[in-house]
Amino acid sequence: MLRLSTTVTSPHFFVSAWVLTNT
Repeated sequence: MLRLSTTVTSPHFFVSAWVLTNT
């Protein structure tokens, strides 16, 4: 849940995490 809130407050963080998972 905390991670989900972080993605809402910090979209760039979610994008970075997504890129890291896809690299």
